[in-house]
Amino acid sequence: MRALLAGLAVLAGCAAAQDCATVSELLQSPDLQKKAWSAYLAGHCDQRERGPELAAELDQMLPDRVTAPNAPEYWLVQSLLDALIQLQQPVAPSTALAFHETWPNESLILLVQNAQAAQQQLLFLLDTRLTDPEWLAATNSLVALKTGGFAAKLTRETRFTLALSVVDPGAGFGGGAGGAVFGGRLGPGGPIPDGFPPVGIYGLVLKAVPGDTLLAAGAHPVYYRRTVTAPGQPVSPSGDGGFTDHLGYRLEHLSTLSGLPLDTVRSAVEGAPQIQWHTFDAYVLDRDAAIDAQTEAVTRLATALQSTGALTGPEASALAVRIHVHQQDHRTDRSIPLPPSPGEVEVRFNEPSAL
Repeated sequence: MRALLAGLAVLAGCAAAQDCATVSELLQSPDLQKKAWSAYLAGHCDQRERGPELAAELDQMLPDRVTAPNAPEYWLVQSLLDALIQLQQPVAPSTALAFHETWPNESLILLVQNAQAAQQQLLFLLDTRLTDPEWLAATNSLVALKTGGFAAKLTRETRFTLALSVVDPGAGFGGGAGGAVFGGRLGPGGPIPDGFPPVGIYGLVLKAVPGDTLLAAGAHPVYYRRTVTAPGQPVSPSGDGGFTDHLGYRLEHLSTLSGLPLDTVRSAVEGAPQIQWHTFDAYVLDRDAAIDAQTEAVTRLATALQSTGALTGPEASALAVRIHVHQQDHRTDRSIPLPPSPGEVEVRFNEPSAL
């Protein structure tokens, strides 16, 4: 019996080796199913030397990148993307980006795997609507590379606020609220057609389970999850969704890039002092002092970003940070109105050498 089992194992190994040897032949076939099998076998057999050929094949599929789900071209592209990710084959950033609309997760994985060359494409994606894992995967990579212009972009897109809480003498006030709208990316609309190989469908997650692969390290690391689906089976990619306010993540990135503690960065971005009311004139002095303090905190942030090399002198000179000032009246007696709010206070860094 042992001899029989050993013989069967040898035969299975020979069959697998024979299949692996057909990758090049299948890839040259005009038949889309055979090309898909070629990609599947290249990934399954870990044939990294086939990576450039598969990348070239993906380039040829660009005109068909918006084909409807379940069309043969769609599943050939999915098979090629799956193999290229498994083989960690660098793909031209422009090619990877071209597939993002229909294959957002796979496209982003390929871009992050080749992040050094894909920095401009990752910056471009930040101006599109991304889920939390997508946004973090891109920005974690840009932080790690200290990509030029990224710190300036983060600063420009961050809303700086000064919320002045005016309270009675000896009183205090606290409170807050937050929320998020969660959603997800839709996957293919139906099962893989018969005759095509099994294929990996990818999702991005923030909490890893065994089998997940680290994609982008950082304070909030991003992983990808590969779910293999066979023809006829329902396709249900697993991953985290979520379209939320990225302010908290921006603050963490600015902290990493500047070397400043997170609380210091937060105080520069979200000033929230309480001012006890005594007289109208005293309040105006306290309010102006609070504005001056946040202006100095913003300048310290720009100084730190420039000292680490994350922000260049010309970038600092071009920045115009606007602090949005809000007055919140929590006094018991409001018979004396508060003075008009300054609205916006602009902070500029006109002298790079002064930073």
